Amino acid sequence: MHGFIIVLLTEEEAQQGKAHLLHHIEKIVYPYKRAYDQGDERVCGCADETGAANPNCEDCKGTGKSPHNPNGKLDYWVLGGRYEGFIRNGKIDPQKSIGDFFTELINFMSSSSGNVLPDSSHSEIDTNVVPIDHIHLNVLREVWITPDHGWVENIFNFTDDPRQKYKDHWVAGIDYHS
Repeated sequence: MHGFIIVLLTEEEAQQGKAHLLHHIEKIVYPYKRAYDQGDERVCGCADETGAANPNCEDCKGTGKSPHNPNGKLDYWVLGGRYEGFIRNGKIDPQKSIGDFFTELINFMSSSSGNVLPDSSHSEIDTNVVPIDHIHLNVLREVWITPDHGWVENIFNFTDDPRQKYKDHWVAGIDYHS
C-alpha cells in the first residue's frame, strides 16, 4: 500500500541541498518506519523483568534485541514519487500511480538495510517542497508529520487551518510504502 505524507520543515531545512534535505526528512520519518536500521535494534517485548529474552521468540530469535518498530507505519519513502507535484497542484498523474514492482522491491531491500535511498530514486525538490502557503487545498487532509504532534492522521483535530498554525514553515510531499 502507498500513501502520501506532508512533512513539516523550517525554511532553512527546505533550502538545503537535495542530499541534506533527504537526510533531514529521513530523521523526521525514521520513528515511523517499521524496521529499525541495522545496529539500532531495540529491546524486544519478550524480555522479562530481569531483561532475559525468550529463546523461542520469533521476533528477536532469543537475542533480546528486536529490529521491528511496534509503532511503525511505513517501510520506505521517496520525495514525490507517485505523488510527484501533488503537494503543489493537488493532482495525481495516473501514469505515475501505477508503480514498478522491480523498483519497489529494490527500494524496500535498500531501505530495510538502513540506507536512505539514492538521490536518483527521489523526485525533484521544486515540485515537492513548497512554502506552506503554496500547498494545494486538496492536500490538507492527508497525513502530516509535525514537530509538535508527530504522525497526524487528521491535522484538523489540532488546528482549523494548518497553513496559519505553521505559517512560517515549508512542507515536503513524500510517497510512502507500507
